[in-house]
Amino acid sequence: MKSKNIAVFGCSWTQGVQSEVFTNWVMYLSQLYPQHNFYNFAAAGTSIVYHTHLLEQVMQDKTFDVKLFQVTSPGRFTWWKPHKFKDILYQKTDNYYCLQEDYGKFVDRINTGTIYSQKFLESDRKKHKFGVEYYKRLNDEQINLDHRAYINYIKENVDFYFHHRRSYTSDVPSVITELGERKFRKYVIDDGDHFGVEGSKWQANWIKDQLTDRNIL
Repeated sequence: MKSKNIAVFGCSWTQGVQSEVFTNWVMYLSQLYPQHNFYNFAAAGTSIVYHTHLLEQVMQDKTFDVKLFQVTSPGRFTWWKPHKFKDILYQKTDNYYCLQEDYGKFVDRINTGTIYSQKFLESDRKKHKFGVEYYKRLNDEQINLDHRAYINYIKENVDFYFHHRRSYTSDVPSVITELGERKFRKYVIDDGDHFGVEGSKWQANWIKDQLTDRNIL
C-alpha cells in the first residue's frame, strides 16, 4: 500500500495530556499504521476557527492524502500571528509529527472555562479583562450558530470528523456516544474529560475502525 500523509486537527482531546506518559490517540493510531505519516495539528484550548485555518493551509499544500477533524467545543476564541503549519511541527517518531513545545509564540486563546479561573486572572490580567468583556457581548445563539457554520464547512472538506464529549449535530459520531457515559468516565483522567493511555488506545482503534468502514485507509 502506498504511504499516505494524514493531517489531524483538534484541541487538547487530540493533542493529548500528561498521564503516566504524555499520550494521545493520534500517536497510537500512527503505531497501528506504520506505513503512513501522521501530522497532529491539534492545539490545546484553541478554537474551531483556528483549526479551520490550519485545515485550509493543508488543503492548499496538496501533499496530504487524508484529513481527520475532531470538533472542539463552541465559544472558544483564538488569535494568532501569521505562520505556516511547517513552522510549528516537529518529528517525534518515524511516522508521527506534532506541535513544537513553543508553538504558543504564534498562538494564544481564551475560552469560557479559563476566564473565570483565579489562576488565569493572576497570570494575565489584561487578557483576562479582554476575555470577560468578549464573552459579555456574546449569547448562546450566536456562539452555536457560528459553530454550526464551521462544522458545515469542515464536513465538506475532510475525510472523517467527530466529536469527543458530545455531538453538536445529530449526524456526527462522538466518542462519548460510542462508549456510553459509564465507559467514557472510566477512561477520563481529569476534569477536562481527557483520556489517559488506555482511553487513547481505545480511541485509536475506534478511529481505525471508522476509517476502515469508510474505505479511507
